[in-house]
Parts: sequence; C-alpha cells; structure tokens
Amino acid sequence: MNKKKMTQRKQQAMQTKETLLNTALDLIAEQGYDQVSIQDLCQAVGVSTGAFYHHFTGKEDIIVESYRRYDEHFEAHASAQLESLPPLDKIIEAIKYQVKYAEDMGVETMQQFYRSQLQAGRAFFISTTRKFPLILTQMITDAQQAGVLSDTLTATQITRHLLRFSRGMIYDWCAYNGSYDIVEETSQSLSLFLTAFLIKHPKAPHKNTLKNHSPRSS
Repeated sequence: MNKKKMTQRKQQAMQTKETLLNTALDLIAEQGYDQVSIQDLCQAVGVSTGAFYHHFTGKEDIIVESYRRYDEHFEAHASAQLESLPPLDKIIEAIKYQVKYAEDMGVETMQQFYRSQLQAGRAFFISTTRKFPLILTQMITDAQQAGVLSDTLTATQITRHLLRFSRGMIYDWCAYNGSYDIVEETSQSLSLFLTAFLIKHPKAPHKNTLKNHSPRSS
C-alpha cells in the first residue's frame, strides 16, 4: 500500500471517528445517555459496531472523548490567544472560556453530560493530568511568580479550587436550565472568588487588578 492510500485511509478513519462523536453527542442530548445504544449510534452513522469499537472502547468513552476534544481545542486556540495577557487576566479568561464552551454546547447537552459523567468518564473528568488543568496550573504558577497570587497554597491546590468553582458554575447554570448568562455570572463570581488568593501587598506594582474584571468591564 502506497503512502497516499495510507494517508487517505487515515483521514477517512479520523472523519469516521469525528462523525461518530458528533452524532453520539447529538443523540445523547436529545434522548439521554442511557437511552442511546451503540447499535443505535452505528445505525444513525451507517457504520458497523466493529467500526465503533475501532475508535472507542465503549459508550462511556464518548464522554471522555468530548472532554479531551475540549482540552485539545483550548490548547490549540485559546491558550495562544491568552499568552499576551497579564497573569491574572489569563486565569480569568481561561475559566470564562471554559464556561463559554459549555454555553456553546447547549444547556441540554451539558445537563446530560453532568448526569452521564457521574456514571461514565468520571476519572478523566476530574483528572489533574488533563491538558486544561495543566495549562491552568502553569498560569497560576506564573501569577504567583509575578507576585499577584499568594503562594500560601500551591498552584495545583489553587487549580483544584478553581476547577471546583467552574464546574459548580456550570452545574448551577444547568440547574437553572440555562436561564441566565453563564459567562457574565461567572465573571462576577470569579472576581469575588479570586480575592481569597490575591496578595494584599504585591511585591511590585501591577496594572492588573480584579477591579478591571467587573461584569461591566468583562
């Protein structure tokens, strides 16, 4: 088999996996995780169950893959866009990006995700070795080294608190059936939340303050 055919086959496989994932997410949002079978999914896409298991270990792997996709998208796009921002701004915008992604996915999908991840994909969901937590931890480390955030807690500990906060915001938004602007509310609540980690007397003057991140200015 020549190189061109191998490349075409690889591209086709990637496309099949992407189609399976997108279709699965749509079906789960519409019908619920428990109501969607692998057979239903394969029938909707027009592939065999063997093709499904070539790409995923099981239905729960769909949930894991959806979070992995988010992490990769953040690393490839948002992370680079935030690079030029001051340390604290990076953290705030990263969390806002996380909840904006949930908003873009839709409240029905996120409601089902939160139901599903308690049954499947939980280990990956809370893993501290995912790309997003690792990037966030580095941002927090940079903010500590810049004298903006306290080093009373480690960067890993602060990351854990921030992820609990962001997951809580998304859960609350889901509980209210998406009835409020999650990005706006997160911006306001995050400004209050982060005051617990700020250094009261920074080592050096810093232009970035939480005052700049009030809901009106975000």
